[in-house]
Amino acid sequence: MNGADSNFATYWNQVTPENYGKWGLVEATQGVFTWTNLDYIYNYANTQGIPFKEHNFVWGQQQPAWITGLSTTAQSAAVAQWIDAYGARYPATQYIDVVNEPLQAPPPYAAALGGSGTTGWDWVIWSYQAGT
Repeated sequence: MNGADSNFATYWNQVTPENYGKWGLVEATQGVFTWTNLDYIYNYANTQGIPFKEHNFVWGQQQPAWITGLSTTAQSAAVAQWIDAYGARYPATQYIDVVNEPLQAPPPYAAALGGSGTTGWDWVIWSYQAGT
């Protein structure tokens, strides 16, 4: 990853790591978290005193390929582990897109998070309640 432009903090008031913060890139192999680029962006934001925004935890377009091969119980545990691992590593995150594009791109593991359930959006509610 290239370093930030020396004038970045002069012109911008927030940092969003985009793909570097997505689960599919961070944990491409189950149980192996690659935080290097996310660390760099998070530390840059904190050093510059600008807010850091995580994008995102749950999205149907980008997740680890291995998630679809798990049981629903293991899927929900894996999502919770991802959210907990992120929170433990980056406690000073100011903003988080917890769920991205729920209408256009629900995740293939939505049923493991409660599916539609009684509200029609139980999997979204679960996502916001997950984590410690």
